[in-house]
Amino acid sequence: DRKKQQDHQKLTDRMGRIEHKIMILSGKGGVGKSTVSANIAVALALAG
Repeated sequence: DRKKQQDHQKLTDRMGRIEHKIMILSGKGGVGKSTVSANIAVALALAG
C-alpha cells in the first residue's frame, strides 16, 4: 500500500509538470486507442 501511494505521488508530480495532456478515450476495447496514441506521439516527437 505504501509503494502504491509512492508510485501514485510520483506519477502525479510528473504529470503536473507536463504543460499539455492529450487523452485518447473510448468506452470499447479494440478500437485503436493504442495505435492512435502511438502515432500522435511519433508525430509530435518528429515535430519537435
